[in-house]
Amino acid sequence: MAKNETTVLTVERGACRVLRLVRSGAADVWSAAFRRTYAAPPPSAVAAVAADAVAKDETAAAAVQDSDRIAFDQAVAATGGAVTLGLPASRLLVKILRLPAATRGDLESVVALQMAKYAPFSGDHLTVSGEVVAETEEELTVFAAVLPHAAVEQLDPWLQGAGLRVERVDALLLGWWRAACAVLADDPVPVRRVFLACVADEWDLLIADGKRPVLVRGLGALADPQALAIEITLSLLNAEVESGAAPVEEVVFFNTEPLDAALTEAIRQAVDVRVRHLPPPQPDADLHGLAVRDAEASPLLLNLLPALWRARNTAADSKKRFLRGVIALAVLWLLLAGGLFGAPLLMQQRVADVKRALAANEATFQTVQNIRTRADLIESYTDRSDSILEAMRTVADRMPPGVELTMLVYKRRVEVKLTGETSDQALAYQFKDAIENNGPFGKCIVGSVNLIQSPGKQGRHKFEITATLKKAEVRE
Repeated sequence: MAKNETTVLTVERGACRVLRLVRSGAADVWSAAFRRTYAAPPPSAVAAVAADAVAKDETAAAAVQDSDRIAFDQAVAATGGAVTLGLPASRLLVKILRLPAATRGDLESVVALQMAKYAPFSGDHLTVSGEVVAETEEELTVFAAVLPHAAVEQLDPWLQGAGLRVERVDALLLGWWRAACAVLADDPVPVRRVFLACVADEWDLLIADGKRPVLVRGLGALADPQALAIEITLSLLNAEVESGAAPVEEVVFFNTEPLDAALTEAIRQAVDVRVRHLPPPQPDADLHGLAVRDAEASPLLLNLLPALWRARNTAADSKKRFLRGVIALAVLWLLLAGGLFGAPLLMQQRVADVKRALAANEATFQTVQNIRTRADLIESYTDRSDSILEAMRTVADRMPPGVELTMLVYKRRVEVKLTGETSDQALAYQFKDAIENNGPFGKCIVGSVNLIQSPGKQGRHKFEITATLKKAEVRE
């Protein structure tokens, strides 16, 4: 996954540098958000502080740090998080390997096996990594590097003391080589060049055929021009042995400072080729190139992160995931507890609100209820549409021939019960249908139709009809 921010920290001779790049917009344009160099204080200043501490307290001398550690702590304070650590070639063992293309699938173990032949210490005391910097169908050109355990032992207390997390360890040489390739024109026919870059008063050397490196070296601090010229001569001889003879086109100094005349003359006398100054496209081009490499977040990049630091990062990630899980569970528990204990309280509050609203409207409700009762009372005395006379009139008008009504029971504003006799029980149902939903009557129900057992009324049937008043239905 592409990053939106990356921070690179270097540990060099007498200084530490920090560069933070941030991605701006959707065009993948990276810009420097923070850039600073932290120079180590002079040894004399550190010695004076140590002497003063000893004068005050004999045990205070142990608390006085060396000058490089002071610069490192100042740089870490400005990083603000995880970093990629850039180391100069002088702290590493670097070499260009030419491997068959078939080794790509197992490149890590092949590089480790090859570098074990050149390292002056056992495999248990080093970290090895490699990166393909050029390739053809038959061959891979691999930049291989070894981080000695001694360097890890020196830096590890610094990292633990500052609480710094290192995500990746890279070589500064690859940073300035990336920047140099960006300003070099593509040669129609690749020519051999010698590239030199001075970083923190230490020289890096890279010999390349076109843009394919054939030899790399960390020369360290060389103040004498003749000594640097001798190293260039020896490096060219090694390149001929390892990659074959080729005419050297020029020696290129990839530095911001202009060339020293004495150094230029010493190199010309030693190798008899053109010497050219190629200024970097920006300050700290090596640091910027390293940061851009890290921003690509490719798993194929060089990574000299020791197993100790890798395990520490894994443990920190596991702890962070555990804490996140605990926090998530705690939040979930709080939500559930809030729902469990808060829901009844909420319901009680809502019931109390309803009761208060009802109490506030009680007087108005009673007033309206009293008015409605008086209105119903007045209506009951003035409206005679469901009176007994209206009921009797409807019964008399709708009663079929052959039906003899023997009893009418009127229940005011509720119902009328009719009892009678008929020679045909069907006439009782016909009578019910005739008065249902007519006049004051609503729904009517035939209660029973029974044959009369009296000797004088043979063949006759007694029936009962319950007729509900319409206004009673409306009131219900």
